[in-house]
Amino acid sequence: MRQLLDMYLSADPSRVISNFGDATLLNLIVDSGIAAGLDQLPRKHS
Repeated sequence: MRQLLDMYLSADPSRVISNFGDATLLNLIVDSGIAAGLDQLPRKHS
């Protein structure tokens, strides 16, 4: 099964698009409020 997945599925390596340090999304929302926390999230990249 693993061989089939490797043959037909591929993905680029992950990359960092925004660095929040050690903060989690929940920490970001609690510290700054939901509106400000969502504004700090990275925009969709193509």
